[in-house]
Amino acid sequence: MSFSFDPDTKERVRAATDIAEVIGSRLELRRQGRNYVALCPWHPDTRPSLQVNTERQIWKCWPCGIGGDVFNFLMQDEGLTFPEALKKLADRAGISLAQSGGHSKQRLSPDVKAEIYRALDWAQQLYQ
Repeated sequence: MSFSFDPDTKERVRAATDIAEVIGSRLELRRQGRNYVALCPWHPDTRPSLQVNTERQIWKCWPCGIGGDVFNFLMQDEGLTFPEALKKLADRAGISLAQSGGHSKQRLSPDVKAEIYRALDWAQQLYQ
């Protein structure tokens, strides 16, 4: 089952999610000025190099060169696809996503089907 969403859904989910809370549930964050820092889980780290900017709602690990928003963090940390990360954060924020059953099963009228078959037959004869 897939989830369809309008373009504003990603922004609504991002606005309803605190990046420090999500990253802090997986890593030990420490306040450093206006930002937070943590040891990066993707490389051997002795000094906190992963930075979380709560004002811009982004994160970055300078030695690894990776970073992004809260969706990118979940995708990197849990190996999720974007739709999976969106669904997980939407559920966490209490935002419902419209469900679609995958492929739309619209029935074509017999006239439309016949016209499509004629066009395919023409194309087949042309390229034979």
